[in-house]
Amino acid sequence: MTDLQLTVIGCSAAMPRPGGACSSYLLTYGAVHVLMDCGPDSLAILRGQINPRNLDAIVISHLHADHTLDLVPLAYGLKYGPPEGDERKARSERLALFVPPGGTAFLKGLAGALEGSGHESDFWAPFAIAEYDPEGTLVVGSDTNAAPADYLTFRFAPTKHYIPCQAIKITPPGDNPRPVLVYGADSAPVESLTAFARGADLLILEATLDTPETPVPVGHMTPRQAATLATDAGGVKRLLLSHYWGHVPPETMIAEARAAFDGPISVATERATYIVGKE
Repeated sequence: MTDLQLTVIGCSAAMPRPGGACSSYLLTYGAVHVLMDCGPDSLAILRGQINPRNLDAIVISHLHADHTLDLVPLAYGLKYGPPEGDERKARSERLALFVPPGGTAFLKGLAGALEGSGHESDFWAPFAIAEYDPEGTLVVGSDTNAAPADYLTFRFAPTKHYIPCQAIKITPPGDNPRPVLVYGADSAPVESLTAFARGADLLILEATLDTPETPVPVGHMTPRQAATLATDAGGVKRLLLSHYWGHVPPETMIAEARAAFDGPISVATERATYIVGKE
């Protein structure tokens, strides 16, 4: 059985911690390599794990800067960078970049701000950009001939955030696919995310806040709120706390979450790797 592997590339909140990076996660399933989000400083860490030219796709949860801005140096690198190690894809092949609705306009505006009007389309030329349907299913497969065909399936659910944001569920192919990885992206506690997380073998939830937002949660969670959501979802095997500032010791975050969730709890760190569905 092929393992689904998650490598944390970046797990900081809106400002990278020293030596860290903002939100970014590398998925590996056989010959398939997919990056979820591409926040500031993530590209340097990613390059220590994989040649970016060997990615099969990038999937973006939402259009905040701390989840997208390293797409800029990645575009420059793919366009102008010299050959680097083993590159299994032709340099002329564009990297699939899946963005939420509105992502195409966002990228056009970003390119215009960086290089001036008229350069928008050329700036993103290294990417094959497509807006995914949040109510649909996205299938990403490897085109390598060196291994059996491998695929990952991506499904989405809305979170509660300051702008539209999608949680992402990743599974291998099959009628009753296991394991199940759920990435909650950025969110306050919300029923849509709770239902979406049910039965996850690994659930990645943000833990940005020290205290809950009041009077109404708007866009982020505390470690305890994340743990409560995992418990309410039911069947969650492991909780990974992420998207945090770093001023609170990890053991304190875990202790807070432990009051609401009985399963294994970890705090994400850059370069940490998890085999989804295995202890």
